[in-house]
Amino acid sequence: MHGVGLQGHWNISNPPAQEIRESIDRFFSLGLEIQITELDVSIFASRNDTINMGFTPEREQKQIDFYRMAFDLFREKKDFISLISGEFITLPHALMKESFNFLIE
Repeated sequence: MHGVGLQGHWNISNPPAQEIRESIDRFFSLGLEIQITELDVSIFASRNDTINMGFTPEREQKQIDFYRMAFDLFREKKDFISLISGEFITLPHALMKESFNFLIE
């Protein structure tokens, strides 16, 4: 094995930046190529959170903030990560998605 893909099915409250950073560092310490795959950030904090709570400006901002945090961290770890792929969900209920792939150089 020479690489690992970290599936990024995250939400607006988890995982914290430090957990992501530690995971990347652990795999890199094993000499593995790292890819962040299937990156998406749910506007819900948990499955219980989906009841009677829709897409709100507050949740949208939390999602924006989480993506910002994640990409700041990926830039910080750019020497460790070779690819990021996933989908930005731009409207509630996944009515519109934008796929992306980034090569980190």
